[in-house]
Amino acid sequence: LPLFKDVVEGAVAHKTELEQMLSGALAQDWTWERVDRLVRAILLAGAYELIHRKDVPSKVAISEYVEIAHAFYDQGEQSFVNSVLDRVARQSRSAEFAR
Repeated sequence: LPLFKDVVEGAVAHKTELEQMLSGALAQDWTWERVDRLVRAILLAGAYELIHRKDVPSKVAISEYVEIAHAFYDQGEQSFVNSVLDRVARQSRSAEFAR
């Protein structure tokens, strides 16, 4: 529960910063406002965890939020969440992806 509380409170506290980063990770023809409200909440939580919780491996965090999206959607939302959070992770944790 402490992680969940931190993610929720942190996503709210850093909302503007996270929205800017997520907007930059969207495909060129997408806007943040166009993203479904629940998907935005999932992405905000995921981005917070990727940027501010370095104790959680990025692949684990991304996988968790893809699973959350899967619990609510059955169209393309899981892939969308995966690709956006992957871009955020590659920007904010480039060392994890360097080989």
